[in-house]
Amino acid sequence: NKARAPLGISLNCCCFNYTCQTTAPRDPEGNICGVVHECLCCMWLCRAPPKKGNPRCICCGCDHCGMVGNSPMDRDKKRELQTQARKLAVIDRSLAEPFIPCWCCCNGIRLRMPDGLDTYCKCACCEYMFSVGIPSIELGMCAYVLNCWNLYSLFKCPPTAAHNPIIACC
Repeated sequence: NKARAPLGISLNCCCFNYTCQTTAPRDPEGNICGVVHECLCCMWLCRAPPKKGNPRCICCGCDHCGMVGNSPMDRDKKRELQTQARKLAVIDRSLAEPFIPCWCCCNGIRLRMPDGLDTYCKCACCEYMFSVGIPSIELGMCAYVLNCWNLYSLFKCPPTAAHNPIIACC
């Protein structure tokens, strides 16, 4: 019994990259849904359910309603979570910043130096990522990979591997 690949599609065309795939219903921290959307200097953050130890309400950088769970997160635990490579970790790092314009319950906005356009979205068993970046010749100017358990479909233009078949079926 071989492990099956998750259902998913990955596309890139010039500088636009998209990935949509199945994932576990909860991430390691227990988040069911989350969004990190960055557009130039503005970042929208959202996570559900609200995380214990995070502020309930921030307005113009001031905490107004205390913490979720009535106590702040342990400082060592907070530092450990900030260093882990988790996709929604940017929310924890953002809430530790000295100035957050607006945060209410489980979503808010943050301002930062312009960095581009990126989106990460997770809702239950579906995970979506979008980014804009410099095209990679190794990945091809346009490419896609579609996987459905043990079935795969792919396209790559221009083909970059030596002895790469133009059409293959097995």
